[in-house]
Amino acid sequence: MIGRLRMENSRRIGATVSTPLIPRPAVQHKGPGRSEREYRRWCLARRLFINPLNDAGPFDIAARDVMMLPSITVVGLDGGPGPPPVIAYFNLIKQEYAAARFAGWEGLTASGVHFADRGVQVYNTLDYPAVGFAVERLKMAFRGAYSIFDKVAFCLNTYLGLGHPERQVSFRNLWFVKGRGKALHPNLDGLANWPLRGLFWLSKDMFENDSKDVIEPDAQAIYELRNHLEHKFVSVHDMFPRAVSISPSPETAPGIFDLSFEDLAARTGRQLKLARAAIMYLTLAIHAEERRREAERPPGASLPMSWS
Repeated sequence: MIGRLRMENSRRIGATVSTPLIPRPAVQHKGPGRSEREYRRWCLARRLFINPLNDAGPFDIAARDVMMLPSITVVGLDGGPGPPPVIAYFNLIKQEYAAARFAGWEGLTASGVHFADRGVQVYNTLDYPAVGFAVERLKMAFRGAYSIFDKVAFCLNTYLGLGHPERQVSFRNLWFVKGRGKALHPNLDGLANWPLRGLFWLSKDMFENDSKDVIEPDAQAIYELRNHLEHKFVSVHDMFPRAVSISPSPETAPGIFDLSFEDLAARTGRQLKLARAAIMYLTLAIHAEERRREAERPPGASLPMSWS
């Protein structure tokens, strides 16, 4: 890891940190194995790679998550050795998204009975339930994608020094001063950072009990689905047998969110796309902020520093 120490004045030191990459096998286009090729084709077709080239189309060269953070400038060395926290946050956000994306692919493309389901005995609740490994993987993908947004907010709260308490940071309230309604945070007011503004408008698609002014019509239903996945129950059913059945389905028990497999798949796909957009906006917003900080920093001496 290479850094540059900038002497801003006799008592303040800014370190520009460029972190090394963790060695991983290179991606050979869509991968050598059949499963990997199918997975990467699936991601490319849905534009799920963290790569601007994937927006242009399902091209092999876009089948990798290449967007990274810029060199990060920190003032002072009070944080101790190692890179600033934003780099660790970004690593975790990106890896968790990749895991959620893969879980979504597994859930949507699974066929037959998975070996993990063999010997797992469950009741027939007479409402054409869809149960098994594929359904649970899809639920995991939805939860993983939905969790990305608050983690992006936590990352920005630290990086931009917004000062929200750790337990009170969310993607919806990040932008405002606590206790002052919709008063924009002074650290954000007038900030000419277009990717950050993109994140702000993306947050308008998220419903919360204390933030109900949303743009997305399905936002409340998605919020309820996530709440039931985390704290209650979600029952998935086969759409076609229920649609053609002449027998009425039993009433849904309290605490159960009932939806078809097709609806769960569509909502999971939507959350994955929104999570991808949030990560890309986050990356671009930090790039823009680092350029702004560099332009406003007074000129000073610099010297190379090896950081390993």
